[in-house]
Amino acid sequence: MRQSIEQPYIFDGAMGTYYASRAVNPVSPCELANLYDPATIVSIHREYISAGCQAIKTNTFGANRISLNRDFETVREVICRGYRLAEEAVRGTQVQVFADIGPIPGDDTADIGEQYQEIVNVFLDLGASHFIFETFSSADDLLEVSQYIKDHNPQAYILAEFAVSPEGLTRMGISGHQLLEKVWQWPSIDACGFNCYSGPSHLLEYIKTFDIRDKIISVMPNSGYPTTVNNRIYFNNSKEYFAGKMLELA
Repeated sequence: MRQSIEQPYIFDGAMGTYYASRAVNPVSPCELANLYDPATIVSIHREYISAGCQAIKTNTFGANRISLNRDFETVREVICRGYRLAEEAVRGTQVQVFADIGPIPGDDTADIGEQYQEIVNVFLDLGASHFIFETFSSADDLLEVSQYIKDHNPQAYILAEFAVSPEGLTRMGISGHQLLEKVWQWPSIDACGFNCYSGPSHLLEYIKTFDIRDKIISVMPNSGYPTTVNNRIYFNNSKEYFAGKMLELA
């Protein structure tokens, strides 16, 4: 896949936000909808595909024991269903499914490393070969888990994304420049970049500060910044504004 990316490659995004707006009776967290509202998840995947996405992410961003507050057997079921639903949605197309893995909350590094391996093993058993680690605030866990994936599938494609503020810092105060310079040195990571936390205008300006001429870089910003009205969260910027900024990024 690394050799085949010569033009901008379009992903889906914002599954949690979109699911909450689309579902008649939304399940929370949205990863549990893989079990209890699968039709809506497949429908959303297909909407993104119809809109022109070349890759979709499994609805598994928060599928871990801590975020779901469930035992691992439930987590396993959520991951399995999420992957199968994505496969169902892309059937008959050239759209690629990426196994989506988000950061696991907690301070016990050893235990968290084991949890990432548990999650990865489920995806590998399902036949996953494309992985996205997104919204990370540090690279602490990524080297070990990415090497683990490559050890089990040397042909796997791994994308790592960090969430940075408009100032270019993660929630842990780590510079985005520092993170990408580090990850670019790892053979186990095929591409990296930024997602969430910042809107398209700020990420556009931030990306201009990098030398990316020989790099594959990923940019998946928020559509804007949230505003709360009547206890509901809205993003002020229009889809036209977002699309325009993404064209500038491309």
